[in-house]
Amino acid sequence: MKNVGKLIIKCILALIPLWVICVFIAKSPLSYLSPDSVSAYWNKEFTQTKQDKKYDVVILGDSMAATSFMPELLSDSTINLALSGSSPVEGYYTLKDYLENNDAPTDVFVSYMDYHLQHDDFTLSTCNQVHKFSIGDYLEIYRTIKDTGANGFEDINMDEYWNKAIASSLYLPSEYIASIINTINEGGRLESNRQAYDEVTVHAGRACKMTNDISASSGIRYDDYSVSVLQGTYYKKLVGLCEDNQIKLHIIKLPLDVNTMFTDEYTAKVNGYYMNLLKDAKYAEFRWYPADYAVEWFWDDYHMNQHGSYRFSMQLKQDYPDIWGSTATSPRQMLAVNNDIMIENEPAELFKWIDAKDYTVVIYSEMDDFEGYYNAYFNYGSQGLQSVADNIYAVDVTGNHSIYVKNNILTIDDNSYQWNDYNSNEVNIIIIDNSNNKVVRTCSTSFNSGEGRFEKIQ
Repeated sequence: MKNVGKLIIKCILALIPLWVICVFIAKSPLSYLSPDSVSAYWNKEFTQTKQDKKYDVVILGDSMAATSFMPELLSDSTINLALSGSSPVEGYYTLKDYLENNDAPTDVFVSYMDYHLQHDDFTLSTCNQVHKFSIGDYLEIYRTIKDTGANGFEDINMDEYWNKAIASSLYLPSEYIASIINTINEGGRLESNRQAYDEVTVHAGRACKMTNDISASSGIRYDDYSVSVLQGTYYKKLVGLCEDNQIKLHIIKLPLDVNTMFTDEYTAKVNGYYMNLLKDAKYAEFRWYPADYAVEWFWDDYHMNQHGSYRFSMQLKQDYPDIWGSTATSPRQMLAVNNDIMIENEPAELFKWIDAKDYTVVIYSEMDDFEGYYNAYFNYGSQGLQSVADNIYAVDVTGNHSIYVKNNILTIDDNSYQWNDYNSNEVNIIIIDNSNNKVVRTCSTSFNSGEGRFEKIQ
């Protein structure tokens, strides 16, 4: 018996390093997750936690939805839970988890690109990494895959399914060791992952490539439309989940650029599929936005850049006034818009981001008749220009602030900001977020008289 006891103790001691690694994997995911998995981890944490506030609108979908729906422009009660690379499989469990921990939203918007409906793959590896699925979820997915005959996805053989599911559920190193090794080789990921996590938080779940790069559109022709049995099964489950909770479901086929072509056969199949999917639904609609967006509003053939996402989100506010009518922009939303402003490269577009929000913009310019140039190139909405000093102008978006400039000190109400960074040969701009009392950006542009336009923002 003593020998048996010693053997047990030795086995326990031998397993301690494994347990330590498992605890580390469970307790410190941001230390090793790949950059692409941070948003999925945020999504899992958010949906499996009781939130402090009620969200009236939930966005589901893939990277196209993550890109296109901007909560910072829509409302403070909108959350974007779309996951890049995902399908209705993840969308169903994302909403299911959210409803188990939070009050039901009034509206859910769903959008998937054709590829993620046609194929039987989904982001299982990423979901395993962030511990998204419960054992019950794994069992349900497994049975559905078997029932629908989808015997291959993500290059994972079905014989490996439970090995990976159990390894993820128990935080066993086999599912995480590659990420941990890569983290060590890179010198650590914790700081960068924390920053990425915080960015997703600021943008209310919207995790995507934020850029104003422009696509070289190839003019894709769409001839056929199909939905796999697996994805179709989960699409129906997603519709049913909304129906059971009396949630208004809006399935959106997102706009593409003007070079995109749809055949009559494709159009008929799309409309026929959604007519059949929603035939018994009381609270659902399908809406197809036409391919009439400018090529300049996309960074590839499918994904809008910030200019396109801005336009689509503003279009949604017009199309759904009962959901996103005239809502005030919260300080949290302003922080997200600040990030949008930081990457803006077109002078005329810059003044669209600040419209109807509590910003003050101060401009230094020695151009003759600068007010005329402002009205011709920059003015948007009701952003009137006022002169506050020699060659210094101000745009007070809300009209609620007193603005004073003296000796390079800009004073807005009781808040003062130093502004030394301007060039007499350029149009110099400083943008102040009054809700959060912070300088968002100082930048400049110059006028190209030969081409009759302002240069990109520096």
